[in-house]
Amino acid sequence: ILGVNGSGDWIPAAAGTAVQPKRWAIEREYMGGDYNTAYATGDAVKVATTPPGVRINALIANTVNVAKGGLLEVGATAGTLRPVTTGVPVAVSLEALNNTSGANARLRVEIV
Repeated sequence: ILGVNGSGDWIPAAAGTAVQPKRWAIEREYMGGDYNTAYATGDAVKVATTPPGVRINALIANTVNVAKGGLLEVGATAGTLRPVTTGVPVAVSLEALNNTSGANARLRVEIV
């Protein structure tokens, strides 16, 4: 999920922040990438604005466990979501995830 810095550039939103409208960096298929291809600093970012009810494939940080139906907020790791602890929900999980893989993982979520 994206925020904007003082220069007007897209940046990963800070952990726990309320982001309105909800904007997401989306895959770079036009550059031969997929949803696992990271943007580099200075890249033009392809952005989607998602109203409530839209389902996306979100990034969940390593070591985070998510329950099906659990509310999710902006995570502490850039571009990720985590179960709500201190912030404002941005999505609800459509499946459970026990992410002990050693890397970030994908999870189907619905925007709230």
